[in-house]
Amino acid sequence: MKQITLRVPDDMAQMIEEWAERIPEMEVIKKNSLLYHDEEDIGKRLAEAIDMLKQDGVLLHVYDYTWIMVAIGEGVIDELNAFRSAQNFKDYLERIGVQPLPSRSTLNTFSKRVDGYYPDWVFTDAVDEYECIRRKDVVKCLLEALYDD
Repeated sequence: MKQITLRVPDDMAQMIEEWAERIPEMEVIKKNSLLYHDEEDIGKRLAEAIDMLKQDGVLLHVYDYTWIMVAIGEGVIDELNAFRSAQNFKDYLERIGVQPLPSRSTLNTFSKRVDGYYPDWVFTDAVDEYECIRRKDVVKCLLEALYDD
């Protein structure tokens, strides 16, 4: 499945959403998406969303930051570009005030366990079905926290 981001005029948004809902194979991932105008703004929003995920028990392990890093690398969050390395991502998390931080080694190790593209990720470390869903839900819940107002 592919993801497509559309920018539509306000007066057409409802019509397009209704059209999308009529196609069973289609899923609307983001509605009312706000594009952030600068790096500080998206950083603040990302930090708040990560904090919300921690409070809600979605981020259970420090390696769960890996799923966020991989999703950003795939362009799932429109306003953030891929990070050149796990260390760059870790430094970014530190800059926006996220704690506790994963180690570079943890991010590298777990990122190698993801095949495919979100939301169709396959995990190569033989986790059960529940864990696969939980890992994908980290990104799903992050997107909801970032874009649903």
